[in-house]
Amino acid sequence: MRFMAKMDYTLKDIRQYWKVHQLFRGKALYYISWILVAAVLVVVVSLGVLLVMNRIFSGDLIWYYVIILAMLAAYWAVREIRVRTNLKTLTGQGIITLTAEEEGLHAQADALSSDYSYQAFQDIARYNGAYYLYIDKRRALIVPDRCFTEGDPVAFGPFIEEKTGLRIRNIGG
Repeated sequence: MRFMAKMDYTLKDIRQYWKVHQLFRGKALYYISWILVAAVLVVVVSLGVLLVMNRIFSGDLIWYYVIILAMLAAYWAVREIRVRTNLKTLTGQGIITLTAEEEGLHAQADALSSDYSYQAFQDIARYNGAYYLYIDKRRALIVPDRCFTEGDPVAFGPFIEEKTGLRIRNIGG
C-alpha cells in the first residue's frame, strides 16, 4: 500500500500542532496555563472597569494597568511569533511531499530529502483531521488529511499503526 501527501502548511496547521503538542505532552499543564490566562484576563478587565467607574486615574494605578496590558500583549505576541516562524521555516522549504510505502517514509522538498524507518517514530497522535508522527519528544511530521493526494487518510491510521507498532493516540480538547 502507498500513501502520498503534499504538505502545504497553513497557520491553522501550525497553531493546531502546538495545541496538540501541549495536550499530548502535558494535558494538566495545558489546562492550568489556560486557567491562569483566563484569570489574568478577568483581573485585567475587572481592574479596568473599576478604574473607569470610580474615576481613579492616579498615575501609579494607570501605570500598573498599562504594564499588565503590555505583559499580556507580549505573551500573545511571543506565541504568534513562534507559530509564524515555524510556518515560515516549513514553507521556506517548499511543498513537502511525504510518501509512505512498505519500507518507510520519504519526505521530499525543494532542498531537502529525508528517509524515515517506521521504527524511528516514538509516538503518533491524531487530532482534528491531522496525524502527528513524532520523531522525538519535540518534533513531529504534521500530515493533514486535506494534503493526501494518494491513499485514503482514514486508511493511513491503521497502516501507520501496523508499520510502527505504535497505537495512535486521539487527542481531545
